[in-house]
Amino acid sequence: MATKLSDLPKDLLSIICEKLVDVSDYARFRAVCKSWRTIVWQTRTKIPPQLPMLIFPLSSYISSTYMHTHSFYTFSMNREFIKEVQLETTLFKNCYGSSHGWLITEDYHNRIQLILNPFQMDNNVINLPILNLREHVISRVVLSHSPTLTTDYVVMVLYYSYSYMLSFLKPGDKYWTHVTSQEEKDLVLNDVIYYRDGFYAVSLSGELIFCDISSTQPRFQRVAAAPIPNISMGWEYINSCYVYTRMSLVESSGDLLCVVRLYSETIKLANISTIGFQIFKLQANGWEWIELKTLQGHALFLGDSFSSSLLASDFNHCRPNHIYFTDPSSPNKFAMGVFNLADSSVKVLYSKNTKKDAIRPVWIQPTLNMTRNKNLDQELCST
Repeated sequence: MATKLSDLPKDLLSIICEKLVDVSDYARFRAVCKSWRTIVWQTRTKIPPQLPMLIFPLSSYISSTYMHTHSFYTFSMNREFIKEVQLETTLFKNCYGSSHGWLITEDYHNRIQLILNPFQMDNNVINLPILNLREHVISRVVLSHSPTLTTDYVVMVLYYSYSYMLSFLKPGDKYWTHVTSQEEKDLVLNDVIYYRDGFYAVSLSGELIFCDISSTQPRFQRVAAAPIPNISMGWEYINSCYVYTRMSLVESSGDLLCVVRLYSETIKLANISTIGFQIFKLQANGWEWIELKTLQGHALFLGDSFSSSLLASDFNHCRPNHIYFTDPSSPNKFAMGVFNLADSSVKVLYSKNTKKDAIRPVWIQPTLNMTRNKNLDQELCST
């Protein structure tokens, strides 16, 4: 019989650890003793995605210490809760969202940086090569895997430079590799995602594109038609008003979803431009989309450059079959809303006035500080 917590069987501890969901519970678990900390490290790849938080970049800047102060919005309490934290990093020009808990930023040398969220204490900055384009607007940056857990990852960037383009980079590469195709030069891309060991993009009209980067000549390949026919320009004419559409790709319980956001400058519900969503699931056997009327207990989180699906019952105050989204209401205002899939209602959860040139708030998923250094290796090996 075990007389101390450190003497409990490792198989039992692994089973208990794999039942945890919230990253704070993992932190408490590994704080018990060295052997429990080892278990967390061994099961690190099984830690589930966390409830996203909203980060408001560059709320203030302290020049003497090169410190940024960021504001966070979290669902962890019954009431809306703003938490102030400080993250040491170099000054950055833009923030393009997050992937696997890493903030995607661009410095003043037009160089994309990956800066991990404040939960990572060490080795939290990766500088990438300059994209080497005079004029470009970055729309989305996606990581295939977390650099915290592996060095075998790919960075994929969706950007506009005279046309919509994709470029990718692997650790050790000195230059970006462009995914180009002559017949696809006029293709307008809305989003890109890493799904089942490959990158997929969706066009403005809703076509699903596979990005083949396995060969020496990366190329596009159309694999599925648009979920909604006849949306060639990204808008519909409904009730004498223009309703615009934007496509987002989300992985949910192993399925690939295409989420169509409907928004309008003339029809405004709850004083925001988003007026609704439609959700489609890809049928892989026939590469066709079917519309969903329920998320099977999941909740979606969508932003300009972020998408995630979580089982709502795993987190307090997270509602099933709802879509939490950021809304670009105006250049001087930011809003976060929620869409109820059951009754198609839209509600504002949080709003904030912003400066015209301020970096837009983005979603980020907290991660456990899993930095593996020499001292920690020695510590774990001694247990």
